[in-house]
Formats: sequence, structure tokens, C-alpha cells
Amino acid sequence: MREPPPDLAVEIDNSRPDVAREPIYAALGVREFWRYDGERLESLHRSAKGESMSSPTSLAFPTLAMTDVARFLEQGLRESQSAAIRALVEWLRSR
Repeated sequence: MREPPPDLAVEIDNSRPDVAREPIYAALGVREFWRYDGERLESLHRSAKGESMSSPTSLAFPTLAMTDVARFLEQGLRESQSAAIRALVEWLRSR
């Protein structure tokens, strides 16, 4: 039995990648991937034609704006991961 592709791939890379990763995700059938380059977080969605398009929201989490994800990611880098996770959980509960 063949497993379905992942719904989401997350890539965090502070260096310049030597390998173009978008074609790899496309070949695996991943419809969405988040890329963080140390400064900017973006959600890329693969179209039916195989092209990647940037989006302000996630396919996997449609009510979650990428600006919100970036805010908690930056908090984790600035303070601590545990502080960012607590803040994220509190924020999610308040919604």
C-alpha cells in the first residue's frame, strides 16, 4: 500500500541551499511547504500545474495566517522555545 504524500513540509535554512528543494517537494507530491530563511517565513502552495505560489495563509491550517506563525517563531528565537509555545497555546485557546 502506498502512503499519501505529506500535507505540509517545513524547511528552516539559514544558509543558501545548494539544491533547489521546490522540485523535490513537487516530486514527492507535497502541496504546501513553509520556508524560513532566518528572516522571512513564507507558505508556498503547489498549483495543479506544479508551480509554487506564495500565500499569506496555510492550506493545512486555513485559519492560521503566516504572519501569526512568524510572530511565534520570532518569539522562540528571541526568548525561548518554551515561552513561544506557551504564548502560542494561550493565543490558540483565546481564539
